[in-house]
Amino acid sequence: MAKPKNNFYNKEAKSAFDHIYKELEEETKYIDEDLIVSYCNLRSQEIELNELVKEEGYRVTNVNSRGGETHQINPTYRAYLSCVAEKNKIYSKINKLLPEIDGELDGFEDF
Repeated sequence: MAKPKNNFYNKEAKSAFDHIYKELEEETKYIDEDLIVSYCNLRSQEIELNELVKEEGYRVTNVNSRGGETHQINPTYRAYLSCVAEKNKIYSKINKLLPEIDGELDGFEDF
């Protein structure tokens, strides 16, 4: 069974994808559509995780059975950092696939 095309994380990811395709009309033949879908999905997840990290903080305090406290990095913050790293990797791949004339995607991060 083939994987369905264009599984978007949420509506914001879909609208970002549509906007990018509209902006890059001619360049889209150089870029795999799945890369842009992945980028848009990760971007939406990054925004959500960033909001959660702002609410929860960067560190969490756990209390053990003896009443001692341990301070650890927030798992949500770790997920946020992983998401940003993966998004940046995909962004680099997309920029490498573009023709040399245009260089980078100017303003691609702003969508």
